[in-house]
Amino acid sequence: MVKEEVFNVEDNPYSRVTPEHLPECLNAKTKQLELAKAMANVFSEQGAKATDATFCKHQGVDSKTVFVSMNEGTDIVIQFRLRSLDTTPFERARSCPGFDRYVPNIRLVAVITDPLDFNKKSWIYASNRIVGKTWTQVVQEQGVHILPSYATRSVAPWPKATSRTRAMKPS
Repeated sequence: MVKEEVFNVEDNPYSRVTPEHLPECLNAKTKQLELAKAMANVFSEQGAKATDATFCKHQGVDSKTVFVSMNEGTDIVIQFRLRSLDTTPFERARSCPGFDRYVPNIRLVAVITDPLDFNKKSWIYASNRIVGKTWTQVVQEQGVHILPSYATRSVAPWPKATSRTRAMKPS
């Protein structure tokens, strides 16, 4: 069963997925969790039923991600997106032998439009959950340390540069 702390959209200043951008049926966290469970039931091919839903701790800019635990022990990822997602790269990668366990099986489950405001749409995608850390988690854990050390090793200070600085100095 997935247990992650709820990540508030307000904590992510880059997120564009806010209640005012979503259809009315998705403008509250409880509505998102309930719909995520329903969409996971639709996505499950084995007839498994959703038992629990929690928000992903690390949210993206253009999506709201929910992990849904199923009664047979697997997890399904549901994303509420503000725009459609091209799933072709995922399909191509999954077609390579052995890659199906590393690449999620992403499918569009539904597109919801607010009947009172046609500009408010949400594309709902479902996928199996791949075990491991997300890129966001790695960057948050190590990214701050990687960039400064890389920059200091790969870029020589101007005075230590060789032929170019000598050629540019006035005689």
